[in-house]
Amino acid sequence: MNPKYSPDISKFDSFFDDVEDYINTQGFTLGEESQGFQKLIQSINYCDVWGVITKNQFDSMNKKFWKIFHETVTPKEENQ
Repeated sequence: MNPKYSPDISKFDSFFDDVEDYINTQGFTLGEESQGFQKLIQSINYCDVWGVITKNQFDSMNKKFWKIFHETVTPKEENQ
């Protein structure tokens, strides 16, 4: 996925927003991977909230999550 054509995630709230619904409004999809991405981002956040991981670990996990997210996301018309 070309980052130039990636969805804008600047206002995405991983505690309250569904990642697939959020990017669908912008014309993108994660396809069959969407549930896995949703569970993963929520898990990362809950680990942070409950103090299971350090700030550095949280930052590293988030960085990896969004890297894989941007590699996986595609425009809707390519997946249909």
